[in-house]
Amino acid sequence: MCIININAENIDYESALGKLGNSIKLYKIILVGFKNKYANAYDELVTLGIENNYTEAKILSHSLKGVCGNLGANNLEIISRELEYSYLNEDNKHLQLLDDFKQEVHVVLEDINSILECINGTNESNKKF
Repeated sequence: MCIININAENIDYESALGKLGNSIKLYKIILVGFKNKYANAYDELVTLGIENNYTEAKILSHSLKGVCGNLGANNLEIISRELEYSYLNEDNKHLQLLDDFKQEVHVVLEDINSILECINGTNESNKKF
């Protein structure tokens, strides 16, 4: 199956699939959901920071942390956790973290696109491995 051999350096898809009972269908839902909901998360966090809306920025960071854990984006999960704490403490560390966040979101989205291309190229009806 294609997904086993895919080069996704920023997503530990094997671990994520293991947590999901190896359900490709469920994993695809999480991947598509991340793309749809969080592709513009960097811009949203920047705007919330400019507005000093740390409460909403903390909520968004917390949500990202959880989704990243589910999809296997471990580095992005760590950065999201650090952002959450920064917004919680209302310090300026988030300003430094946002550059890393922007880069990591970009590479994770590239990996998601690669994984989805691979999944969509397979017959995924009830496939588990």
